[in-house]
Amino acid sequence: TGDGIFIDLVGGNVIEGNFIGTLDGASSRSNLNGGIVAQAGGNMIGGDTLGARNVIAGNTNQAGIRLQPKHTNGVVQADASGTVVKGNLIGTTASGLASLPNGNGIQVNVANVVIGGLASVEERNVIAGNANNGIATNATTFDPDGNGPAPTVVVTTPEQLKVYGNYIGIKADG
Repeated sequence: TGDGIFIDLVGGNVIEGNFIGTLDGASSRSNLNGGIVAQAGGNMIGGDTLGARNVIAGNTNQAGIRLQPKHTNGVVQADASGTVVKGNLIGTTASGLASLPNGNGIQVNVANVVIGGLASVEERNVIAGNANNGIATNATTFDPDGNGPAPTVVVTTPEQLKVYGNYIGIKADG
């Protein structure tokens, strides 16, 4: 399929307790464009209980989670700012002990994103086993009409991205 979950213009969504890119938490059922693609803000992906945990894995050609702006005719309509990602298994099987890779674990192209948490161990994301980066942040250009050169540059700066308490590059058992 295209995206496992696609969030377009309306934010404030809660995504919890899902297998995305895998049917059973052990084998890949890749989504073509990514596991979760969010273009609207204020979403909660995962949560602070084990039941809220998503297994986001097996999206081999794209990111497990991609947080980005929504452009129409070169104008930003919305973006995934204010999204919180916590308590998930990203790039691993449901046990968190074996690799089931995405391209990147999480691709962040917007500001004010929180990944993980410190209040409890359940807020920890396990981000491991991905083919490229665990968390990728960068400046990207976007050509809204395909006629080049790209007029829109989206920059994510370290002050706007908060990463707390995660296991990155290691299994769930540390």
